[in-house]
Amino acid sequence: MPKSITRNFETNKTKFIIENFKDIEKELKEDKNLKGASFRAMSPALIASPEGSNQIILYGINPETEKISSRLSRQIIRGDFLDNDEKSIIIGTRLAKKLN
Repeated sequence: MPKSITRNFETNKTKFIIENFKDIEKELKEDKNLKGASFRAMSPALIASPEGSNQIILYGINPETEKISSRLSRQIIRGDFLDNDEKSIIIGTRLAKKLN
């Protein structure tokens, strides 16, 4: 089981840290029963446009491993999947409408 540290988001500190994620990633890659796995980082954030702002949960992903382990890349309605562009984001339809 990965080691984790619990902290409070309201104090702006990390809630969970998987200290040995590289070891876990290696084990998962060696497991012949898995097609793929992808780690994600999460953080509360604020997204804004001239029309308004919303609190969101921001997920940091690895686009290459995400293509193997989830359907996210196939659910894009407009635009392109990330393809390792560090400045791109994906937002849902409802949030896009709220932000106009």
